Amino acid sequence: MADSKGRTWLFIVLLAALSLIQSCSGIKDVRIVSCGVESVSLRGLRSVVANVMLGVDNPSVGMTLSDVRGTVRIGGDEVGTFTVDPVTLNRRSREEYPVTGVFTLSPSVQPLQLVPLLRNADLSKVTTDISLKVKIKGGASRRFSLEDVPLSSFFSGSDSLQMPDLPPLFL
Repeated sequence: MADSKGRTWLFIVLLAALSLIQSCSGIKDVRIVSCGVESVSLRGLRSVVANVMLGVDNPSVGMTLSDVRGTVRIGGDEVGTFTVDPVTLNRRSREEYPVTGVFTLSPSVQPLQLVPLLRNADLSKVTTDISLKVKIKGGASRRFSLEDVPLSSFFSGSDSLQMPDLPPLFL
């Protein structure tokens, strides 16, 4: 009788683990489908605060993206760093979410140096390093780091923004 209970619990644990792995595999299918700037304001001479509405298609589980930060480079030269407030994505939804981020110029960059860079902006030369924590609702969390992601990879489709390939979540 005790052996039967042990097998039942083992089966339940294996089934739960398989379900978790299967649901987490869909995280790489999350897509940014729109991005609209709501407001931009200066914070001193070196920082900008932006509020955007981010349209996200999430065919996966609910999750929270937090501790989002990164570095922006143009032609390999660091231009600045950014942080983004936490965002919670609802499961199996296609919704718009308000997102607030702060971009701060690197100490080596003068604000007027950006004008020609932005005027002649070639998205293929703009890259970013991104670090973020993903927490599955009611489950585990994991930190991701993506390096030298071309900004142009977010704009690969004409009607939607694409996420770069993410590593498997819980391997």
